[in-house]
Amino acid sequence: MSALREDGSEGFTVAGPLLERDGEGAAIVLSTPRFGFPARQPGRRWEVRSGSAWVGPDHREVRLLEGVEMDGPPNRHGEAVRFSTDRLSVFPEEDRARTDAAVTIVQGRSILRATGLEVDLEAQTYELLADVDAIFHPRPAAGDTAGRRAGGQR
Repeated sequence: MSALREDGSEGFTVAGPLLERDGEGAAIVLSTPRFGFPARQPGRRWEVRSGSAWVGPDHREVRLLEGVEMDGPPNRHGEAVRFSTDRLSVFPEEDRARTDAAVTIVQGRSILRATGLEVDLEAQTYELLADVDAIFHPRPAAGDTAGRRAGGQR
């Protein structure tokens, strides 16, 4: 299924084994969905998987539940970011996502954990809201063979 924004551009696409409309036909419930939300770079996407999802009337809100994993497009260093949480709400018309649940973020070799997250899907930026714990691993400088050896690459 593809959902369009008010301006006619793609809001998201979704695939999964089960899609049901509620009695009034306003909301959609999905089992094990795989969503794709467009990124600002043409051909790039935010890919999201979860155990279940609810899509609200007019497709303005997508609530993802149970084992949510969201992979962003690669940054300028070629590293993609992965958000893992129990629940995440995405607002396609506004290009943003948020949760008040615990979240783990992995980018490259760095790992961040926090409670609460706000994501600007268009700008590819995120804000951690509380209880932040982080382990940062610096990127080796270009041509730094010592840094690659220290990181275990051969």
